[in-house]
Amino acid sequence: MRRLFCVTLAFGLAACASGESNLEKFAAGIHAADGAAVVGSVWLVDRAERDWSERVVPQGEGRYRVAVARGPFSGMGEGDFSRRFRAASERTCADYRMLSYAERYEPAGLAGASRVAEGLIQCPTS
Repeated sequence: MRRLFCVTLAFGLAACASGESNLEKFAAGIHAADGAAVVGSVWLVDRAERDWSERVVPQGEGRYRVAVARGPFSGMGEGDFSRRFRAASERTCADYRMLSYAERYEPAGLAGASRVAEGLIQCPTS
């Protein structure tokens, strides 16, 4: 998300530094509601990404318990659990074998419940 912001800012500054350009004409045609919609969309996407967390705990003998959790207030990403679990497992070791995998809800107090995908992986020992 930061990379996208920096690239957009760099292009905007480069266009302004080049003198008279179409950027001023473009900016004059933007309504405040358009800007609010773009800012709101970026905020929602960024918030959705921040609501995810992952935990990798060594269990001994090349085994790791991998847990991927989504925050209680996020309504996005129902189908992302297995994809995010695989990505966390691949960051732990490239050639892993999945021993167990389950999805469940974990109580989060007054906030409701957060959903968790948890499993045990085996990494090859050398």
